[in-house]
Amino acid sequence: MREVLELFVQERIVVVLKARQLGLTWLALHFAFWLMGFDPELVRAKVLAVSKTESDANKLLRRLRRINDLLPRFLRFAEDSD
Repeated sequence: MREVLELFVQERIVVVLKARQLGLTWLALHFAFWLMGFDPELVRAKVLAVSKTESDANKLLRRLRRINDLLPRFLRFAEDSD
């Protein structure tokens, strides 16, 4: 996983073909959340998540919302769009 995280940091675009149950989706979502809100070099970054179906894409959005909800109140972001 460390190698993948290092790729996320080094490369602008990372495409991964992966098996299930590796934890890579959670890693990517946490990294995306950090980019969108905490990276000092990127103000209000936009992240594209591509899924096979709309249902799968909605699951990713729900996971991102859950990440935000679990943060202490002073670190949470107000949602302004889907």
